[in-house]
Amino acid sequence: MIRIAVTGATGFLGSSLVTKIRESKEDKVEVFDHKEHSLFDVKSLEPLLIGSDVIYHLAGINNSDDSNVFQVNVIGTANILEAARLFAPKAHFIFSSSFAVYKVSMNKRIIKEDSILQPRNRYGFTKLLGEELIRFYSRVYGLKATILRIANVYGLDSSRGNNLVISRLIKNVKKGGTIRISGDGLQTRDFVFVDDVVNALIRTQSIKDRFNILNICSGKEISIRKLAELIAAKEGSDFNVEYAPSGETDGRWRGDNFLAKEKIGWQPVVDLDKGLDKIL
Repeated sequence: MIRIAVTGATGFLGSSLVTKIRESKEDKVEVFDHKEHSLFDVKSLEPLLIGSDVIYHLAGINNSDDSNVFQVNVIGTANILEAARLFAPKAHFIFSSSFAVYKVSMNKRIIKEDSILQPRNRYGFTKLLGEELIRFYSRVYGLKATILRIANVYGLDSSRGNNLVISRLIKNVKKGGTIRISGDGLQTRDFVFVDDVVNALIRTQSIKDRFNILNICSGKEISIRKLAELIAAKEGSDFNVEYAPSGETDGRWRGDNFLAKEKIGWQPVVDLDKGLDKIL
């Protein structure tokens, strides 16, 4: 039995991970509790992390407009790393990063781990800063760490996933009438089902190397316009689309997951069509 600590355990991804770990009854999991722990008080993290074999740092803000995005995503990550150094120096630190760290691709270029890093928004920038902090702690203090750059996650927990693209589209399509899509609708995204991401998080525990960065993605792309049409067809709904120009949402996003297959034996098993059926 190993001891696992999880930050962000009440979030969309974290709650699914904790449920999966507890269902297996093989490992002991400790979760971040806002009443007892603080990302801004290193000492308060000692009871959470001490003796941990694995630390999942999933806590964060994914809204670029939130005024606390830098404080939580950067300072919070710096503090959890320092706590890991002090209280769980032999733990494997696993971090949920994002495709938002990459430069927006305007062609059919597939995104690999060595692709250009140029965040398009404040959220992506904070994730990149978090990655650099982790790289520093791994290099200087020998912390074992794996960074998972996760594509667009979607899944069943709509109460925690209200800001996710697919959740928003489903709600708007169900309402019918006119739905508003940022950009021209031709921008593409790589969607990966939450159960597959949780599987990747768990498989990452077995990685042997001291430092790794892996893409967690489907390896496929779909335009937002086609996605809306697919959801509408499944729902039998009619809708009109209003497009709102937005440079931030342009581009094509299709990832390469070869390294994840090679390093942790992972590949997605729930395709988009099947994933949408599960939600709807």
